[in-house]
Amino acid sequence: MTTSAVKGKYYTLETTDDDIAIVTITPTHQKKARGALSEDECFVLREQLAKLASSHERMLINLENVEYVHKFEYVLIAIWKALGKRIGPLRICSASGYVKDILVIMRFSKLIGIHDDRESALQAFRQHTKTETCRDCRGSGQYVGLTCVEACKKCGGKGKVITW
Repeated sequence: MTTSAVKGKYYTLETTDDDIAIVTITPTHQKKARGALSEDECFVLREQLAKLASSHERMLINLENVEYVHKFEYVLIAIWKALGKRIGPLRICSASGYVKDILVIMRFSKLIGIHDDRESALQAFRQHTKTETCRDCRGSGQYVGLTCVEACKKCGGKGKVITW
């Protein structure tokens, strides 16, 4: 189940109950081809989605509206870095034939799960997720500093971390 959608300039963000950010890319560049993601849009998306990725553990990029990409690899690299360079928390779904071919040729499929549809990508997230006790706070969710008690920065005060 997803919460209400938040509309960005070139994307729509939905969040599931288990904190998976689903980002549906919506290109506005219509001059050359329907569903083309221009270089300018990729630049803006790179900044916006990297910020989103820093506040979510897992992200699903839905490319159902995208038929052509230009410099989209920079967007993916920025998101992957923001997610901590981990293999597993970033997945792509509904990529068209051309876009999917580009992702496979550039070997992004080694780092990022590429799925045919949204449901199979969400299922893959749920099957491969494990939760462990945070090592920094040992499950308490708090960090005891010299002068104060703060929420643990690694787990965000939850006491648990998602591992892959």
